[in-house]
Order: sequence, then C-alpha cells, then structure tokens
Amino acid sequence: MAPDGGRSFVLEVAKAEKCKSEDHRAERFPARFPQEGNMKYKKMSNVINKPARPALGPQGRLTLQEGTLDPSPLQSQTSAPHRGSIGCLPPLLEVCCGSFYSACQAVLGGARRIELCQALSLDGLTPSIGLLQAVRERYPDLCIHVLVRSVDGPFVYSAEEVALMERDICAAVRAGADGIVVGALTHSGDIDLEAARRWVAAADGRPVTFHRAFDCCHRPQDALEQLIDLGCARVLTSGQASTAESGIPLLRQLVQQAAGRIIILPGGGVNSGNARRIIQATATTEIHGSASRPMPDGRKETDAAQVRDILQALAFDN
Repeated sequence: MAPDGGRSFVLEVAKAEKCKSEDHRAERFPARFPQEGNMKYKKMSNVINKPARPALGPQGRLTLQEGTLDPSPLQSQTSAPHRGSIGCLPPLLEVCCGSFYSACQAVLGGARRIELCQALSLDGLTPSIGLLQAVRERYPDLCIHVLVRSVDGPFVYSAEEVALMERDICAAVRAGADGIVVGALTHSGDIDLEAARRWVAAADGRPVTFHRAFDCCHRPQDALEQLIDLGCARVLTSGQASTAESGIPLLRQLVQQAAGRIIILPGGGVNSGNARRIIQATATTEIHGSASRPMPDGRKETDAAQVRDILQALAFDN
C-alpha cells in the first residue's frame, strides 16, 4: 500500500458515509434534500467500513473499538411502516439517550428511534450540535428526535429563552434531526401557545413532541386539544403521575380522546417489567424509556441489554 493509502481510505469512507446520510435524508424529505447524493453513494458503497462497536474502558469511560455491529437490522426495521399494537409490528420503543455512548447502546439493543439530549441528571437539556452530527453520521438510518430545552427548572421561559430555543431547533433541523422534542408552560400552568407555535414552525415540517411539561399543566384534556390544534405529532407524558404505570388511568383517557389525531407517548419509569402492561392498558402504539444503568463514575447510560429486554417484552410472540 502507498504511504498515504490509509489516509486515502479513511477519506473515501467518510465521503461514502456522508453520501449515504444525504441519500437517506433525501428519501425522507425530498423537497429539502435533492437526490443528487444517490449516484455518489452507489459509486462509493463498496468502500464503506463496518461501524465501530461501543465498549467500556477503564472506570467505565467510553471507548470505541472496531467490531461487528451490523446496521442491517436497524435498516430493515425502519424501512417498514410502523402500525403499532394493532398492526404487524410491535409497539415502537423510543430510547432517551444522553450521550454518544448511550445512542450506540440503544442501537446495539435494537432501538430504531431515540430522543437525543444531554444532562439527564437535570432531566435532559439540549444536546450539542457536535453530538447530534456524530450520531447522525454513525447511524444515518436511525430516527433521531432532539430535545430542545435551554435551562433546567420549571418549563416557563422568557422571551429571550424562547428565541434561543427557536434558534436551537433550526440548528438541529439543519444538522439532521428527524423530530423535535420541546415544551413550555405559562406562569398559570397552561400551555404556552405562542412559544409552542413558534417552535412548531421552526421545526419546518419535522414532527414535534410536546414533552413532559404536559405533566405539570392544568386541565390536561383541554391542553391536549390545544396541542392537536398547534400541529404537534405526539405528547410525552406519564399521565401526570410519578410513573407511566401509575398514570395509566389518565393515559388511557388521553388515548381515547386523541382518537388518532395525536400520539400519546407514555414515559416515566418504563422498564421490561411494565412496558407491555402500559401498552396493553392504554392502547397506545409507542412507549419511551431510557433503559439505563449506573456507571462506575456515577453517570447513567443506556444499556443495550435493557433495551433488548424491553423490546422482547413488547414482542407479540411472548
């Protein structure tokens, strides 16, 4: 091999993966991503290397080693339409991931959609653009919904913070986000309609999930109708209880009220022991959890085995 052969190969792989990512986004958003990436990808596809497999190094820190994580299961699942618990596929599991390592573990466990954020110890904040780009490049077929939450604390934001989050949404869309997760309340505990309207517009056609700020709002039935009118795609909620399992009664009412106009996404304390019961008791088609475990340094990270356990619990052939 020529002295610069290794460097040339790495550049070719990077080019190929970029083309593949452009091609995938073109299929999902043809009006915004023209199809010129198709021919590039076909020409370069023979040099795409295997993706790296996540592994823990000393003290539980993330290391990456070349491995055999095959992206084909992810591609085959995302290529088929999801029809929830009444169709041919089991309910969809969305995994909340607060780091690159957690995203890798979610995919390794079989997840096909994640909510990407940072600082899960603060219930999640907006992830960096670098993190989003890294996950997007590693897994071009993974559905990535990005949390946009600028500060910790109550879900009441100043005009400046609303504008900042609007910018963050635009940046996330440009960086490859498939969906946006966001939410805000007024001081009186109602949905902040003006902020939500601006954020839905900034998402530029990507589906918007109104997050668990919903669990702090007054009159959840009225709030649900407002979110439907705003054009939100789903509501992440525990049914205004400490956990989704405890909130089953309200979750069931919300699913019935929604009547297919918006997705109710139960989240909060979801695990392999209760995921199936929550789905069956509420008749929803999606569920949300972090599937995490504590690391030696005190952080919590998604665990591939727990993701697999939840997916197995949701499978119909149990």
